[in-house]
Amino acid sequence: MVALRSHHIAVATPDLQRLLAFYTGTLGLRVVGRLGENIAFVDIGGTRLELIERPEAQEPQEELRKGLLHIAFEVDDVQRAYEELRSRGVEFHIPAKEARPGLWVAFFRDPDGNVLELFRATPEALS
Repeated sequence: MVALRSHHIAVATPDLQRLLAFYTGTLGLRVVGRLGENIAFVDIGGTRLELIERPEAQEPQEELRKGLLHIAFEVDDVQRAYEELRSRGVEFHIPAKEARPGLWVAFFRDPDGNVLELFRATPEALS
């Protein structure tokens, strides 16, 4: 198999409108497609986040489970993005910090409890 690029990451939600308001209004991302009334695609920098409304998706994500643990957004400046999102009411469970030299992170949750990360690393930090 040769993957040309990633297309989307799917996330189930019991309330599509609430999650769309967070990703577009709070995070400033844009909707790039819809499939009917219960599916929306949001651009997250070259890949899409597919938000699928499913009333049965009521339980919040567990912190330590198998499978997808978080979605990371690479930003120019983690501290600046952290401050901007805090000013918009986003609560962080791990504030902006330099996890190791050259690697900056901050973690927060969307309204459904999915873990999101702000991320920036120098090439040296990842070697």
